[in-house]
Amino acid sequence: MRTKQLTIITLLLLFTSIAGKAQIKGGLGLNYATDINSIGISINGQYDINKKLGATASFTYYFENSNVNWYAFDFNATYNLMEIGGMGKLYGIGGLNLTIVKVDVLGYYDWIGDSSTTDTNIGLNIGGGVNFDITNKISVAPETVLTISNGSYLRIGARVMYAF
Repeated sequence: MRTKQLTIITLLLLFTSIAGKAQIKGGLGLNYATDINSIGISINGQYDINKKLGATASFTYYFENSNVNWYAFDFNATYNLMEIGGMGKLYGIGGLNLTIVKVDVLGYYDWIGDSSTTDTNIGLNIGGGVNFDITNKISVAPETVLTISNGSYLRIGARVMYAF
């Protein structure tokens, strides 16, 4: 019984110390994706575990292009590699991607009608970026991410984040 209490107290202290140093950020982004050949807007969340390691999640909607809609969900880890002369932090990105593609097929005759088909690809993300702190609450992060999957594509863009 005493061991359980000690373990619970130790875990609570550990989680409290991690949460005290952690920072939560949220924001919006804009990027261009090759192969998709479209611009996307994203909603992003970031949890800084410590000064080096972070976890991110994002949803990106790509504007329709030739009756094709793309949506991407990303779950990544970030690792701060180095400080760049007091201007920003260079970081690496690695994680998972879920891309959903919806194609609208327009009927040529009234009796065929319109229809659509959907495909889902799971892939790996690898990339990097630079985080520039504009203020103590607002940062801008240009980044490049390669998604390796059945429908691989490269994304180049930036996100603006607000620290809560």
